[in-house]
Amino acid sequence: MNSIFFEPWIGDLYKKGINGKKVFILGDSHYCPHDGNNGDECEFFCLCTSVDEKNSSNYKTRCNFLDNIKDYYPDEVYSKGLSLTTKTEVKSFLDGNINRSFNILSKYMTKFFNIEKETFWEHIAFGNFIQFFLPNHKTSKDFYSQRDIDSLKNTLLLLEKPDIIIVLGKHMNYILSELYPSNKKEDFLINCKSEDGKYDNYNDKYLLSINIDNHSYTVLNSYHPAYENNSRGKYKFDDYGKLDFYMNYLFSKEVSLR
Repeated sequence: MNSIFFEPWIGDLYKKGINGKKVFILGDSHYCPHDGNNGDECEFFCLCTSVDEKNSSNYKTRCNFLDNIKDYYPDEVYSKGLSLTTKTEVKSFLDGNINRSFNILSKYMTKFFNIEKETFWEHIAFGNFIQFFLPNHKTSKDFYSQRDIDSLKNTLLLLEKPDIIIVLGKHMNYILSELYPSNKKEDFLINCKSEDGKYDNYNDKYLLSINIDNHSYTVLNSYHPAYENNSRGKYKFDDYGKLDFYMNYLFSKEVSLR
């Protein structure tokens, strides 16, 4: 079984990168909305989203809800089907359709780099960690398997070892740490702090150096764009300035997309 089920989005200018750095953004998971609550139940829902089987591959072309994928990939939909979900979601978002997480991510990145959202997505790659459909909006922390780890490794090779991996979701910190087993935080946390002591990566755990198959990857682990601070009812993707500090550490503010 091929470990990569959801083909990653790879922008046409990904290899040119941002400031010469190839950037891969790793999201969490896809979920299937066709549980019947809105009158659009898929006959394969329980099997395709089984958290025990963790395998949607058998239903990739049998799903009854492939119209959106067909709109963007008419020549591949009948052979690849649901494997094109990630790429379709990005294309749909760039066409103006609603995607809350992509919207928050894009607003932050376009402001930080002072570029248009289309330009941003052209210069990055994007994929999700979990390689099967979850039945709801739960996170990957309780559902990932060795297949997902293998998929991540293979995706990194497909992307020719990106220079920076931006991982969305602080819960992913625990999973990433397992890829580089150590009880010492200084072994995988990058030593980075502000002069005034306001930001300290040993406490904030934003920047990690992860060794995967004898290659060291620089990882920025942010909150997920859809994370909500329920006590205040506001999104805190930027973490009140922390994300800016660590993004500035990795990228020059004078952005070059040549």
